[in-house]
Amino acid sequence: MKKFLVLLGIALSFTFCSVNFAYSEESYELLEITNEIGTLIAVDEKYDEGLAKCNEALKKYPDSAELYSWRATVLNRKGKNMEALADIDKAIELDPEDLSYHVTRGSCMFDLGNTSAALEECNYVISKDPNDSTAYALRAVIRMQRMDLSGASEDLDRVNKLLDEEIKNMK
Repeated sequence: MKKFLVLLGIALSFTFCSVNFAYSEESYELLEITNEIGTLIAVDEKYDEGLAKCNEALKKYPDSAELYSWRATVLNRKGKNMEALADIDKAIELDPEDLSYHVTRGSCMFDLGNTSAALEECNYVISKDPNDSTAYALRAVIRMQRMDLSGASEDLDRVNKLLDEEIKNMK
């Protein structure tokens, strides 16, 4: 499930960046770095290399919310959940409007055993964007753990409908 969420995040990040940025040399370099980090983490599962690349890039781009988000993802995968939470909180501080960071925060909270806070993050994202399939997917996992199978089933149905719509829109 996490790999799916990360891959979806890469795709959405690339789509957003390619459509909405007037590229400067610096923003293009940052886009290349984040795509490389995403590939290392999500596709190749080379977490140590991804972490090193994040740390190196953050020296040059200390105000990049996306880099903090990627580093949080790596740290979370490595079981360093408190460090991951600190990084995703920094990403949210830098870019509070990016809802994907709130989903990542929810995932960190879930991994820390705080399902209430994780559920709050999911509900926040869904309230802002009722078409965010990753928030519904995470909420379904939380609901399953809480034995709310009816709620989990509703969320998974919603995820399937949203992904079907995305696929139709790609054609």
